[in-house]
Amino acid sequence: MKKREITPLELKNIIALSQLGANWTKIAEATGVERRAAKRAYDEWKHDEEIRKWDAARFRVEAEAWHEHMDDLIKLAAGLVSKLGVSLILADLEKTSEQFFSELWQQDFLQRYISPETGVKIYPGGWDTYYREQELLFESLRVHTREKVRWDILDVNWKDARDKCANILPQLRKEISRVVRNSDIQRKITGSIDGTKRPTTENADAQKRIEAALLKQIWQSVYWDKLDSENPGFETEINAGNILVVSRDIDARSRDEVVFTFTKLVNKDLAEELTRLCNSVADTLIKGDEVQTLCCEIENIKKAHQEITEMLYPVKLKPVIIHSRCELCPV
Repeated sequence: MKKREITPLELKNIIALSQLGANWTKIAEATGVERRAAKRAYDEWKHDEEIRKWDAARFRVEAEAWHEHMDDLIKLAAGLVSKLGVSLILADLEKTSEQFFSELWQQDFLQRYISPETGVKIYPGGWDTYYREQELLFESLRVHTREKVRWDILDVNWKDARDKCANILPQLRKEISRVVRNSDIQRKITGSIDGTKRPTTENADAQKRIEAALLKQIWQSVYWDKLDSENPGFETEINAGNILVVSRDIDARSRDEVVFTFTKLVNKDLAEELTRLCNSVADTLIKGDEVQTLCCEIENIKKAHQEITEMLYPVKLKPVIIHSRCELCPV
């Protein structure tokens, strides 16, 4: 005999009566469905309901894990982009690309190692584990975006320009020392020491102060792309009865540096001559191969950084990540 199909309305009534505590005899009388058939239908519905609940719970967990994975990749990409630009701090540029990346992932880009609110460590593992986790996520980012992001711009263009800068800077320091030694600055420095105010040990090595000031001026001219600026990098000024040889900061006057301080106004001509010589030497160095090559490579870094930034905008990354997979994807 063919088993009678239970209608959705009958099943709904069976479920409602069972949950109210009715026994199967009363449920059969109320619904017109045979007692054993009603119980079997209810048991099947209950089993299916448990599976649906489990699937829904698993879906929520997977959705949360997926959202966290995508959020990590977006944060990591933003952290990477923020560090690939040219730093105004010259010492940062003296690191090779390998040194740069070895230090890069030691920063808390995901904000999961130290709590931003309390400043207390919240990551369950050690720093080495966290460092490696960020490296793995970077590899994951590359897998997700391999069809859309030209990583060769980073791997070839950016790294090549960065390594060349790290190689040029020691050469530039040597060239500055050579030019200063061979210029009249050396003689003027020797003749001016007795007339300068020396409150610190730094003034004892006047040549190094001049070299550092020249390097700063040259680097700022390269960084701000003002190699052709007609404004002098060094100026003479009178302050509180002293004659100052000042290295001007291109971006902010508050960061001007005093190279020499002459305590006697009779040394004004000497201060002005030193100022003129410093500007002349700076102009000579700017036209040299080291500075011109450095300027070219800085432009290459900036260009590569701009191109990578354009490809890694969050609004572009999200759909790419959603429609691709990596080994770390939770689903």
